[in-house]
Amino acid sequence: MTRRGTAAVLLFAVLINLPFLGKAYSLDAPYYLAIARQILAHPRHPLAFSYNWFGTLAPVAGFQHSVLVPYLLAPLLALTKGREALMRLCLLPVDLLAAVSLYGLAAEFLQEPLWPALIVLACPSFFLCMPQVMLEAWIVALSLASLWALAASFRPGRGRWFWASALLASTAIVIKHTAVFLLPLLLAELVRRKVPPRRLAAYMLLALAPAAADALWLEPWRLRATESLSSGISPLFQLRTFLAFAGGCGAVTLAWPYARAESPRRSHALRAVAALAAVLLLFSPIADARGAPIRLLDRATGILFAWPALLALLELAEPKARARPGWGLWAAWIAADSAMLLLAPWNLSGRSMLFLLPPLILSSASRLESALEPRRLRRVYAASLAGTLALSLALGWVDARYADAQRELAASVQRALIDRGRRVWVNGHWGFQYYMEKAGAVEMDARAGGWKEVRPGDAVVFPSVNVVTLRRDAGVWRLPPAAVVESRVPLRLMSFRSSQAGFYSNLWGFLPFALSREPIDAFRIVTTRADKR
Repeated sequence: MTRRGTAAVLLFAVLINLPFLGKAYSLDAPYYLAIARQILAHPRHPLAFSYNWFGTLAPVAGFQHSVLVPYLLAPLLALTKGREALMRLCLLPVDLLAAVSLYGLAAEFLQEPLWPALIVLACPSFFLCMPQVMLEAWIVALSLASLWALAASFRPGRGRWFWASALLASTAIVIKHTAVFLLPLLLAELVRRKVPPRRLAAYMLLALAPAAADALWLEPWRLRATESLSSGISPLFQLRTFLAFAGGCGAVTLAWPYARAESPRRSHALRAVAALAAVLLLFSPIADARGAPIRLLDRATGILFAWPALLALLELAEPKARARPGWGLWAAWIAADSAMLLLAPWNLSGRSMLFLLPPLILSSASRLESALEPRRLRRVYAASLAGTLALSLALGWVDARYADAQRELAASVQRALIDRGRRVWVNGHWGFQYYMEKAGAVEMDARAGGWKEVRPGDAVVFPSVNVVTLRRDAGVWRLPPAAVVESRVPLRLMSFRSSQAGFYSNLWGFLPFALSREPIDAFRIVTTRADKR
């Protein structure tokens, strides 16, 4: 790890954040901003209010989660007044911590750590998810910092980093329970490093104690399990998503498994054929769940993404792989996170890959270093970075178009209806709900009647690509033509009608993104007069 490399990775992290600083809020960001606003008004009672976030007005305290990040967001919200670009600039240090920790961790095990670190940062999952105002960015940064500190603590003169690693891990787990995957990973690394039992026990106690002291920390796990089990996602579909997302979000994993020279060609060919056969079976119609037919293009894309990802995972079991620097950490990391993603009953998404991509890409980089001479290795890295960044920029443009369209629609509805005294109901979620409520609309409440709350003279606005939308009585409500959001970039992160794009939730499909020209989204505005016709 050099000063020049550190400066380069920090500068890169800043530059990839600049193009979309002003992008509208989306996903769960409005929820955490709502808690931050409550903290500004009532600092001692952060959860003492009700909020309609899942289609019903309910006490926020019932959602059971840590309020550490909202407390950190509150002063930033007061400073920025919620302006998107300023808020993201204030949160940039979180991205920078993740970037420098990733580079430091790579430098502990790789001869050329800078290129792989930049490639991880440029991957679609990091590029799209880290700038979001959500908890994942914080726990990714803290988790990477914890692992880097632990790896560095075994060097002479860095003994204090050992305890810093435990504190960083405990903070990540307190922020969100999904960081619990760190515990088996850290334990495996401590055992592998032959840490004395008492020192090991003290480390694990320090890492776990803050989360254990929070008596509510297990409750979100139960709530998430209940929500996800009700979605009806099958294990085969979960496995499809896992492999397709690992390949598609990782991008470089599509080519790197083939850039090798140290193994006999025959054994590599046999493994590649076996992996392809398994992937073909997994993506065949036999393994399809009941529902809409799957496009041949999406099925082929899934195979293209999943096959090399499976190869990259299988190659960790090679006898030669165990002799490479960092193999123990990468293998334990991938195993712990894969088990959490495949066995835990929640939906997979692009942000689920934030924890899997670093060990997957860094372990592949270690393999490349042993297979390629330095000049060729740098050419492979440069081409990989250029291709990954181009893909992420294209996806980032589509994602910004999706988010910004909701902000633009809210502004137009405010001018056309709300400012003229019409009552407007919101039937949607995520950033759409945030901007509509900010414009003066009211979120529908299922417990209060949903569509039955609408009175003559009211209007209802709802999107097509969203969650928690309340169903209407088709016999009563007639829908007007939709206002369609288009994009010339033929990539989609979430499916509108036919593709399997499900970057923000595999409830939409098993692909992180799909080749498609279907609309990005479509909005409908139902207005009423004397009766509901």
